[in-house]
Amino acid sequence: MTHLTKFENFIKYTTGFLTLPISPIYIFTVKSNTNSVILRYGKIDRIVNPGLRWAPPGCKIYNVFTGTRIYNFKNLRLYDSIGTPIIISANIQYHIKDVGSYIINANGNNDILINATNIILKQVCGTFPYMALKNNDTISNEISKLLSKSINNYGFKIDSINIIEANYAPEIAQQMLIKEHSLAYMETRKEIVNSAINIIKDIINNIPELSKNTQEKIVSNLLTILTSGNNIQQVLPLK
Repeated sequence: MTHLTKFENFIKYTTGFLTLPISPIYIFTVKSNTNSVILRYGKIDRIVNPGLRWAPPGCKIYNVFTGTRIYNFKNLRLYDSIGTPIIISANIQYHIKDVGSYIINANGNNDILINATNIILKQVCGTFPYMALKNNDTISNEISKLLSKSINNYGFKIDSINIIEANYAPEIAQQMLIKEHSLAYMETRKEIVNSAINIIKDIINNIPELSKNTQEKIVSNLLTILTSGNNIQQVLPLK
C-alpha cells in the first residue's frame, strides 16, 4: 500500500493547523463494524475505527463494512471430471480483513473476489465426478485454499465456501436420472444374488444330510425368485 511521504505529511500537518478553526465542520461518524480509509493525494493517510472522527478538507473518505458478507452463486454451469455438464449453486462467506488493501488494490470492488471464485469453482469441481460434489468438505477446503491464495493482495478473508446444490444440466437430467436408477437397481439385485448364494451355502453346509435332488430344488427355487422378482412367500415350499 502507498502511504504519504515526509513532505506530504508536512503539508498535511501545516494545512491541518491552518484549518483548525473550522475543524468541527469536518467531523464525521464511523459506524460499528466499519473502518474508514482516509485518502490524501490518492494515498492512505489514516485508517480509523468506529467512533467520532475528523478529516481535513481535500481528503477522500471510504467507509468499509468489515462484518460478515455472503455471496450466492446460483446456477453456475460447468463440467465434471468426465465431461458431464452440470449446474451447481454455492455460497461464499467472507469479510474484509485489510481495508487498506481493499481500497487501494481492489478499488473497494467485490468483483475481484466474485470473478476469482467463479473461475476456481469451475477449475476444482472439474476434477471431481458429479456424485462427489455433494457435501464434500475436501472440495470446499481445496476451493478455499486456492481462492485465498488468488486474492491474497486484495484485503479479503475467506471464512467458508460451500457447494449447496449440484444437478445435471437440464438437457441431460432425465437421461442421467434413468441411468442412476438403473445402476441402483443393478446394485440392489447384485446384493440379493450374493445374499442368496450365501443362504444356499449355509443350508448345504449346515444340513449335510440333504440329498442332491433337494439341494438342486433349493437352488432352482432361489433362482426363480431372483429372475422373476417374486417375493419368497410366493414360491411353493420344498417337499
